[in-house]
Amino acid sequence: MFKCILFIFAYSVTCTISNSQPVDILKLYKSTFYAGATCAIRDIATDAQGYVYICGIARNIPVTQGAYQTTFGGGENDCFVSKFSPDLSTLIWSTYLGGSSNDWATSLAVGTDGSVIIAGITGSGSNFPLTNTNDVSILSQLQSLNGRPAFVARISGDGSQLIYSRLVCEATLSGAYPLSSDLGVSHTINSQNEAVVYCGIFGGNFSRITNNAYQSTVSGSADLCITKFSATGDVLYCSYYGGSGLDVTGRISYANGKFFMSGGTRSQNFPLATGKTVGTLYDCFVLVWNDGTVPTPQNAFIYGGANDDYSNEIRYNNATGKIIVDGFTQSSDMSYTNVLQSGQNSGGFVASINSDLSGIDYLTMLGTYLNPFGLRTRNNGDVYVSSWIYPGVASAFISNGAFQPSNAGQYEQAINGLTPTGQARYGTYLGGSNREHSTYLSIIENGSCSFKLVVGTTTTSTNYPVTAGSYMTTFTGGASAITILSKTYPDSTIISPGASCGEYMFQGTSTGVAPCGAVNYFYNFGDGTA
Repeated sequence: MFKCILFIFAYSVTCTISNSQPVDILKLYKSTFYAGATCAIRDIATDAQGYVYICGIARNIPVTQGAYQTTFGGGENDCFVSKFSPDLSTLIWSTYLGGSSNDWATSLAVGTDGSVIIAGITGSGSNFPLTNTNDVSILSQLQSLNGRPAFVARISGDGSQLIYSRLVCEATLSGAYPLSSDLGVSHTINSQNEAVVYCGIFGGNFSRITNNAYQSTVSGSADLCITKFSATGDVLYCSYYGGSGLDVTGRISYANGKFFMSGGTRSQNFPLATGKTVGTLYDCFVLVWNDGTVPTPQNAFIYGGANDDYSNEIRYNNATGKIIVDGFTQSSDMSYTNVLQSGQNSGGFVASINSDLSGIDYLTMLGTYLNPFGLRTRNNGDVYVSSWIYPGVASAFISNGAFQPSNAGQYEQAINGLTPTGQARYGTYLGGSNREHSTYLSIIENGSCSFKLVVGTTTTSTNYPVTAGSYMTTFTGGASAITILSKTYPDSTIISPGASCGEYMFQGTSTGVAPCGAVNYFYNFGDGTA
């Protein structure tokens, strides 16, 4: 049985390692179980106020009064969306979204107005919640053909209303890597809350290809499908993208007027591609796509080794101007610039790619049998990645002062931080004595002086670390979990005495630790207050 867990970690100490890079030390801030067996987190996000959002699959989550869908729809699982307070003590709202068969939420984004946009796959028929009558008819037809289309839905900021819910395409039910993570469907939003859904598709029985499509037909055995929706759910464009071989999806993100997509390709004629010549097995790709009213791919970059390689999560690093990707390689000949564990040359990796796709900035090997899921960048250019590892055959890079220096169980989470040049910044295990699977990340930053790393996972460990006062501290036979680790920079304050009118007064000036400046404090204890 599985349980969802949410973690929050904090930084408070800095030390050094052999490569002379400062090492982050994360401390457990807050952590909670969530729901019970059958609940599995599939994505996590935070907003500017620090609220935490998760989505995934479940059939027994707690729901809140006034939520859009308060009852389980049927099948093995429905989609769910839940919002937590910044300290994980309170469930703000929680709702199902699903019909009478199996439904999966695989991707989540929070809009500028606090609304939540999710994407996923539905196996339900015409009773899956949809806001367009034509979509209802299409879904009924697809059900008769055993089709399982991708969908995108927008839920109001209080969880009470379904603003829109639309079908996207008949998805392949598989992504590049990891297959069990997103089922080939992810999405992102721009600053206007317009969603772009990214999924893989075979020939299929349904897609929304528009007249302005960049590519109007499937070129190979499987292609990518990119569909843009307005903030109210209207289809703005839909296009295929791919070559004559197999092309499969990773994830998608948005920054600075561009969409960034990752995945794997076997197409030697992959459109607009530079970099490595594609072989007979999968190579990684990065695709840059300009935002706008028509589908406008900018260019693509291919990289990899002699065996199968897949790229998964993708982010733009605003501090360095690079594109950051994580993934998994079965090749032993990738050209690494950094190897965190000596002698390991295949498995999980993180790559920094030039924004003009002219080449690789750095390529860091995390370790054999590490499977990266989550990826986030910091304002200072650091990169954090979460992975899960196979028991007995894999190890993670662990730094001095790690929160959990050893693997406590079977499948375990590993959290690694990298510097802007791909060197080791932090490494820890995270889990209990049984099994954790699938791990997702979000980051909350308070200027340059502190940040919180928010981790969502699924666990069967009764001793998974949770904190007092969190929403759910008792393991109920399997659950999801949310954990927050947090960092603050060390500081000291010099106190000097003073006197005025017989009161006891003190002036304090902190030394300040870069990047945080000094702070002045004034203390007055004369009337019993400070």
